[in-house]
Amino acid sequence: MLSCVIIAALATAAEAPKSPPTLRELCIRAPLVVLARPVDPYLPNRFTVTAVLRGKGVKVDDELLPQGLSELAVRSFDGIDPETKKPRPRRVEAALLFLERAKASGKHSPFRVLPVGYRLCTDDDRVLTPAPVVLDDDKGPQLFVASSVKWADLLRVVRGDVTAVDRLYAARKLPRPQQRVRALTDWLQRRRGELTQSPSATSDVSPGGWYELATDAFDWIFEDATPAEAWASVRLYAALHRGEVPHLTVPVFASLEGRSVLTAAALDEKGAVWRSAPRPAPARCLAGRLRREGAGLADREAAPAAGKQRRRLAGPGGAGARRAQPR
Repeated sequence: MLSCVIIAALATAAEAPKSPPTLRELCIRAPLVVLARPVDPYLPNRFTVTAVLRGKGVKVDDELLPQGLSELAVRSFDGIDPETKKPRPRRVEAALLFLERAKASGKHSPFRVLPVGYRLCTDDDRVLTPAPVVLDDDKGPQLFVASSVKWADLLRVVRGDVTAVDRLYAARKLPRPQQRVRALTDWLQRRRGELTQSPSATSDVSPGGWYELATDAFDWIFEDATPAEAWASVRLYAALHRGEVPHLTVPVFASLEGRSVLTAAALDEKGAVWRSAPRPAPARCLAGRLRREGAGLADREAAPAAGKQRRRLAGPGGAGARRAQPR
């Protein structure tokens, strides 16, 4: 009986629909982001590129027929025309497309639209957005009017997010470690008010947090930072996360210099951002983690000096030699 319940629970979890990506998530993940004008405003699935916000392989005035946009997914209507008694199609003037590379298929371009990775603007400046839930499997995502969103505001958010993500990855590729650490830290400081926000799918113009980039940037800093620079990043992380300690993916403090930095930090109680936090002080937490995970590296660095000291004591006239003499 118990096994049946477990199997049923696992099956339910496996069938649970995955939340569609938010606009910011699309800005993070899409290799190619373009603005375009539909060739047929009443059937907006073929486009002429008007601007490339990110990516290569496409330029302005190129024509795209991307994969993943069925006719039923892009056509929408405004009630019934009183004269013809037929649904009145909406006229689309502009499109924002989040694309990835794909194999060329027939007449389609070698690009595929990411799931819900498109936004459309009508001739009366209304924003059409794919519904977060597929209502009809045969039709795919259905469009609805995002009444609280303006097209100009949407483009401002997308341009800002695409630029921010590209700057982060550019910072990671800078040639010198010190430059990388400084640029990554600056990126975090400029967005510290957003880093701990929960991602929001309620509105395209209120995107919320930065998903995995909020922690990846810290990991990349620790890969290149000196112990002193790493400790400054630990303090920033603690200030953002109510005294929490970051999970270190590299043993940045597992050295004599690193231990000296932690010891000095643990003894310094002036202006500690975590003093009133419910979590233990980062210096103590990190020191404990080093004892468990990274002490070996520090011990190896200290071993040569300790060996010289033992040999000196055991040498002629040394304390060790005196202890070894028979009575």
